[in-house]
Amino acid sequence: MTVINPGKKDSLLTVCLITYNHRPFIQQAIEGILMQKTDFFFDVVIADDCSTDGTAEIVRRYAEENKDKITAIMQSPNVGAGQNFSQLLNAAGGKYIAYFEGDDYWMDENKLQSQVDVLESNPGYVSCFTKVLETFSEDLNDKRNFYHTGCWPKNVVGFDELIYINYIQTSSLVFRNHLVTPLPDWLLRLSVGDWPLSLLLSKYGDSYYINRQTSVHRNHSNGLWSSKTKLKRIESTLEMYNAIEQHTDLCKSKHFKKAKSNTLLSAVKYCLSEKSFLLAVKYFVRGFLLYPKNLFEKKYHF
Repeated sequence: MTVINPGKKDSLLTVCLITYNHRPFIQQAIEGILMQKTDFFFDVVIADDCSTDGTAEIVRRYAEENKDKITAIMQSPNVGAGQNFSQLLNAAGGKYIAYFEGDDYWMDENKLQSQVDVLESNPGYVSCFTKVLETFSEDLNDKRNFYHTGCWPKNVVGFDELIYINYIQTSSLVFRNHLVTPLPDWLLRLSVGDWPLSLLLSKYGDSYYINRQTSVHRNHSNGLWSSKTKLKRIESTLEMYNAIEQHTDLCKSKHFKKAKSNTLLSAVKYCLSEKSFLLAVKYFVRGFLLYPKNLFEKKYHF
């Protein structure tokens, strides 16, 4: 591992950008950071996991051109998404962290200022997130595109809501540093990291939603989440629930049992569509026994 411009900066906020083989996108991601207008100093940490497509060279160039602002963690050899994520967040010195991935980008030059204003004025909030445009091509008018509107029309969301649905789109997230960092090893082993991060944060307070688009999340064939089938997404969610159950006390909430049951029952139709009949029966029985009322209450979220 090589670190360009090492050392934590004296900043109010650290932007943490994680990347691996994002050559077509990484420049737009970095430019969206550098265009931010704030009345406070913020620094940037970029962690590249030994990209092989030219991403590393672009990251290195930006770090060398912005020595007072950008720190670049250049992994060699590849350490994997979990370890890269952990080292990235551990390098953040700011009171707040704005985290996103190298294939997404920011469109609003006032994004960071607006979110920090909310968090500075409301110490009870652990994070702030915004509306996000979900895209499926480089055409912003693509009919498949839609807005991820978080918890709207509500502005405040906590554990009891987040355990059912990940309302927080990562590309818009700003959260208080040091509440859950360094991240626990069990979280780093999961195939999905942003949702459990928000759930751990929710132990300490609620999150505030700004109903204004500030960022774009790309859905493409190489995306870690967007490339998964529906059933694979459900299996990743169950993996997260199982880890939370094993390693935290969040599972004591009745909402945890109901949410996990929702996911198990929702998996049934996707198992049937793939002709995995025994797995469908297994998920149905587990979901029913965990929270029987689910069969007669609100429709499953998946």
